[in-house]
Amino acid sequence: MKWKKLFFGLLFINLSALTLVLFLLFQPAKTPSVNVEEAKGNAKEAQGAELIIHTTKQHLNTIINDYVKQKMKTGSLSYEIQLADQVYIKSQIPVFEKEMDLTVTFIPNVTEQGNIELSNPTISLGQLKLPVQYVLKYMQKNASLPDWVKVDPKNERVYVLLNEVNIKKGYNVRAERFDLEKDEIVFKVIATIK
Repeated sequence: MKWKKLFFGLLFINLSALTLVLFLLFQPAKTPSVNVEEAKGNAKEAQGAELIIHTTKQHLNTIINDYVKQKMKTGSLSYEIQLADQVYIKSQIPVFEKEMDLTVTFIPNVTEQGNIELSNPTISLGQLKLPVQYVLKYMQKNASLPDWVKVDPKNERVYVLLNEVNIKKGYNVRAERFDLEKDEIVFKVIATIK
């Protein structure tokens, strides 16, 4: 009789753990709500005319997501980027024939070269935290990213290489400030003199 009590106790614990994991999986991800529709560096030292651009999170959200929609390849992992207190990349992936919220958050930093390094990622599927390296490898293979966005799963970083963005020949872009908490986002466009 004692083994039956232990068996049913262990069965109850396993079913409870499974129920908790499934509950967390099917909960929507917690991300801040940002209304995107409300508002529509080069490593080498470049010399020339400079244009300083000050923008806000809201305006940059609109620009980034319009760009993503235009450049997204058919059949690739679709995603949306939101700038709030951190950088949020939101997507949905099929799990058990149901669309699940996949949310990746990063802390942005400006590098000495004027690029943006996204670090300290947290990744969740619903409410369930996922291993960072595995998901970054998945993003690297399945997300339709521009050539100037590099995913580094080994170091758990994503690099936005602004010095590789092709605006027009002779023009370079670099980030000067990217402070999301203060909503201070400053870019410099440099027209090189030949």
